[in-house]
Amino acid sequence: MKINKNKFLVIGDPIKHSLSPILHNYWFSKYRINSLYFKKKVKKKNLSKIIKDIKKNYYGANVTLPLKSSIIPYVDIITPLVTKTNSVNTIYIKNGKLYGDNTDVFGFYYGILGKIKKKCEKVLIIGAGGVTSSVIVALKKKWRLKKIYIVNRNIKKSFILKRKFGKVIEVMKFRNLQIFKDNIDLVINTSSLGLKPKDKIKLNFSHFKRKIFIDLIYNPERTFFLKMAKKSKNRIYSGLPMFIYQAQKSFKIWTNILPKVNRGTYKLLRRHL
Repeated sequence: MKINKNKFLVIGDPIKHSLSPILHNYWFSKYRINSLYFKKKVKKKNLSKIIKDIKKNYYGANVTLPLKSSIIPYVDIITPLVTKTNSVNTIYIKNGKLYGDNTDVFGFYYGILGKIKKKCEKVLIIGAGGVTSSVIVALKKKWRLKKIYIVNRNIKKSFILKRKFGKVIEVMKFRNLQIFKDNIDLVINTSSLGLKPKDKIKLNFSHFKRKIFIDLIYNPERTFFLKMAKKSKNRIYSGLPMFIYQAQKSFKIWTNILPKVNRGTYKLLRRHL
């Protein structure tokens, strides 16, 4: 199989907000690599078609919501971390085979959790999609957690995570959160709510004081979720550092070059937010 090492892309739906082409094309230029990175809107029903296209015309790709789990049956080989998380966000071709890997755990751990000094024992996660399992793996690596509460519109997905990670997971409903609010150290939004300006999460932010709030969404950098958390005197972290560090690891997989992350990296991306 002839591999085109000059073309990369990110696939997902929605995809308009993605800054992956900005970041990766910047790194390709900086390190004098003759490659280009694109983005393409892809629905789940069209995964088979895009995989054929990738195998024929690309060397690697990033995968974003809602395809991170759905894409697994279409790749030839998955890494142990994908088995652990059931989530793929990076694919590449090697020896004629399509590999699926996960750099979200790396991105969340080093981009966000590495900045948090406070010890957290009880965490609330809003969302149960493809990236949530990566967040849980990173959390368990960082701390010995007593409990991870999960709330999600589709409760079946929450129970899938409970079966996967065991008794540390407790499936909750929004209306029951007030009972546990005082014991929660960290609140994380892993859902797509916040990508649109009108998106609002049904959480009573006034119940939380001096906690830590993380939103994995990076565009916009300050979502309604983070604005309301800040207003209630909580410490906030956007998903921008996670986005950068997961991209850094993907770039290393594709090129064997670990690009530097510095103030210039953030400045570049913020110009496009």
